[in-house]
Amino acid sequence: MLRLLAWGGASLAGILTVALCGASPSTISSPAAVTLDSFLNKVDAALAVRNARQMLALSDVDAWQKAFHAEPDPAAMTLPAAPLRRVRALSGSEFLYTDSAGRSWRLVLRESPASSWRIVLHDRPCPRGGVRRAPEFERAPPADSPATWTPLECWPLPL
Repeated sequence: MLRLLAWGGASLAGILTVALCGASPSTISSPAAVTLDSFLNKVDAALAVRNARQMLALSDVDAWQKAFHAEPDPAAMTLPAAPLRRVRALSGSEFLYTDSAGRSWRLVLRESPASSWRIVLHDRPCPRGGVRRAPEFERAPPADSPATWTPLECWPLPL
């Protein structure tokens, strides 16, 4: 019995937790899943109030700037029509949202080195389909307007 406890102590503790709490093993989630769930709840709250500063606090601004974008201006955030509702996961780091018109939007997350999640920012809500142009052939936005950014992109992406 002592060997069983030494060998399967963690398993036995898990079984006892399930038995005592009345929870099924499938409802007990790992700490990483709880962290992702709590992060997504923060994202949902920021999207509900359409708060650009909250969105930026949850976003990977460093990667945005490393991709040669200027510091994102909170006033330049673009979002689809409210309300936005999370529908389902597309993968472990991509989530599908719908807007008030029923259109689909994708949120992409990146896990940072500190094991926290960050939103991947996009420079336009819906990328152009077809052959991509080289950056030097893209038209720059007018100098007096800040570059727009968005946490959501249309889904499915255009061909």
